[in-house]
Amino acid sequence: MTRSAGGLKAFALAACAVLVAALAPNQAQAAPGLATHIEFTSIFTPGVTLPDTIGTPDIFVTNDRDFTAVAEFQDDRGAKRAAYVFPARAHLFAVAANGTETALGTREVPANATGVTFTGLRLPEQNGVRLRMELRTLLGLLIEVREGISAPFDVQRNIVIAPASQNNVAIPGGGTGPCDPTGNGICANVITPAGTVTSSQILTYGFCQSADACLTGEYIQSLLDTTSAVTNRNPLKVVLGCAPTLCDAIIQERHQNTSGGGHTGGGGEPGHLELSHISIAFSHLPTGPLATAPECQQSGRVPNGSAGCFDVAASYVDSLGIARLVFLTDGDLRTSTK
Repeated sequence: MTRSAGGLKAFALAACAVLVAALAPNQAQAAPGLATHIEFTSIFTPGVTLPDTIGTPDIFVTNDRDFTAVAEFQDDRGAKRAAYVFPARAHLFAVAANGTETALGTREVPANATGVTFTGLRLPEQNGVRLRMELRTLLGLLIEVREGISAPFDVQRNIVIAPASQNNVAIPGGGTGPCDPTGNGICANVITPAGTVTSSQILTYGFCQSADACLTGEYIQSLLDTTSAVTNRNPLKVVLGCAPTLCDAIIQERHQNTSGGGHTGGGGEPGHLELSHISIAFSHLPTGPLATAPECQQSGRVPNGSAGCFDVAASYVDSLGIARLVFLTDGDLRTSTK
C-alpha cells in the first residue's frame, strides 16, 4: 500500500509528537489505567516475631539488624496496578525528623510490575524517621506516580531476643546475671514469674523524647506477652541498673537541693544514695511521652488500678556502686530513669 506525501507528512508529525511526549525533560507519563501512587504495605525486621501486645509498635526496626520495606503500586481505590509499561527504577530515601534525606538505594522494577521490595536496609538509632520512594525511568525521568511516604517510626538499638522460658533477661547482653550499665548509663533485667511468658522476649534501647528528661537520653523497651497469672500481686519486675557516674551525682545533687532525707532503699546505707531522689519513667504504649511512676505503697505489689510503681524499698545500691532500681508492672513497657 502507498501513502500520499501529505499522508506521510501527517504520520511523521504524529510520531514526533508521541516521541516528544515520551522524552519530556522532567517526567514520564503513566498510561491510563495504571497505578496512581506508591503505598508502603510493610516495613519489618526479618527473623523477629513480635508479640501482639499494646506496647508493640506497628513498625519495629533496630540499628543492628537488616530490615525490609515492601511497597505496592496502587490506583485510587487501593487496587494493585502496574506503575509503568516499561522497565523502571525505584529510588528509596530515609527522611529524618528534621527533614534531612539519605538515599538508601535503588531497585530495578520490571515492566508492568505492581510492587517492589527493598531488603538489607539499615538505619542509625533515631526517632520519627520516614521512608520515601519514587519511580523513575531507566533514563532518570520521574514517572507520574505519586511518591510513597511511610508512617514515621523509631529506630532502636542493641536488640536482645530471649525465649519465653528465660525468667531473667538482661540488656545489654541477654544474660541472666545483673546487667552492666557501663557504656550505656542504664541497663535492665526483666524478671518474670515462672511460666507466665507466652512469647519471645524482645529488649531494646530507644531515644527518649526531649520532654521526658531521661538521665541518659534513652529508655529501655521490653516487649513480651504474658498470661493472666501476672497480676498486681504477682507482677513483672524490671530492675534498672544506673551507673555510679550518672546516678550518684544526680542523687547527691538533688539531695542537696531538698530539705530532709530520702529513702535509702533496701540495700542502701544511711548517708549514701537516697534512691527516692531519683525517679522511674515509663509507658505501656509504643510511642508518646513517659510518665513518672508513683512509689509502691507496699513492696512487691502494684496498687490496684495502677499501671506500675517504683519499689523504692526493694531498690538498692550494689557493691559496685550501681543503683538497682526496681519497677513493678504487669506487661510490656518502655522505661528509664529521670
